[in-house]
Amino acid sequence: MIRIKAFQHILKGRIPGQLVVQYADHCNAACPQCDMRITHPYKRSRLTTDSVKEMIDHAAQHHFKAISFTGGEPLLFLNDIAELMRHAGKAGISYIRTGTNGFMFRDSDHSSFETKVHEIARKLADTPIRNFWISIDSAIPEVHEKMRGLDGVFTGIEKALPILHSYGIYPSANLGINRNIGGEAALAPPLQTVSKQYYLERFYKNFTHGLEQFYDRMISMGFSMINTCYPMSAKYDNNPANGTSAVYAAASDNFVVNFSPEEKAMIFKGKYPLLHRLHLRRSF
Repeated sequence: MIRIKAFQHILKGRIPGQLVVQYADHCNAACPQCDMRITHPYKRSRLTTDSVKEMIDHAAQHHFKAISFTGGEPLLFLNDIAELMRHAGKAGISYIRTGTNGFMFRDSDHSSFETKVHEIARKLADTPIRNFWISIDSAIPEVHEKMRGLDGVFTGIEKALPILHSYGIYPSANLGINRNIGGEAALAPPLQTVSKQYYLERFYKNFTHGLEQFYDRMISMGFSMINTCYPMSAKYDNNPANGTSAVYAAASDNFVVNFSPEEKAMIFKGKYPLLHRLHLRRSF
């Protein structure tokens, strides 16, 4: 009954209350799990601020309460995104969010680093932003930076967090589920070398261990929030024969984010008990 009630508004023809704006598909990272990566050659495009403002006004008139500005890399256009977030706030939309791959946090040893982060923080704080995410793929800095093609960004994020906090900006670490969360290694032995049951048992054990490593590392860095997102897979999710397709252009068929249905079952089997254990462990 609870589940039915949760979907009654959809059954009655009402639409969800969040507007997701993919402002541009430009990106400066090389993530294998995203088809908008910089090494993927195609003609890039972006919306105009005027057209997005019209979308925002229309959404507000229809009682949308949340808006998310995505990319590509949204903060390649920080001034535009800040302007649009202010417009959304004035239109009456309460929950405003955007995020970044963290490219601006490279070169943290440079003398201008803190000045740069203060300027970014000031621009964000001058908007009614509610949530700000920083995408991180692995608990292991070298693995994350190799996946993203952004050298030095991990240390820079850690140095930037206290500055962002001082402006009232509390970023969440945004994890897109992938095979490298605990390090650059397969989560289980090759399936062809072992039985399927043994493979899935090892996959489950290794995945939950990697996820625990990730959560512990993010907390130690200074993050107060962590998002865990469904993998942006295309291989198993794009199937015209049964009417399924990835709704976000960033989906990829790379092995690092493509999981079989059986592997996904193991991921979700392990995720929620683990989060409960982490919560209990940090409550005392």
